Amino acid sequence: MRNYITKKNKSYIDIKTDFFVPNNVQVQSLTEAIRADIKKNVEYFTEMPVRKLEVNVRDQKTSGPRVL
Repeated sequence: MRNYITKKNKSYIDIKTDFFVPNNVQVQSLTEAIRADIKKNVEYFTEMPVRKLEVNVRDQKTSGPRVL
């Protein structure tokens, strides 16, 4: 991995994302799948490593009303 980073001038990507999920979803398995998918696809298409990936999951009921 060291050569890969040096080749791209030590560039990297930090990602932060928020998701709303319904109550009946297995949040932990969904979050793990989302993290793996985002990391894999971003690194593939950008050819840069993902340094930090923050996934925030929110419950729709506790979020309050939304304006559409």
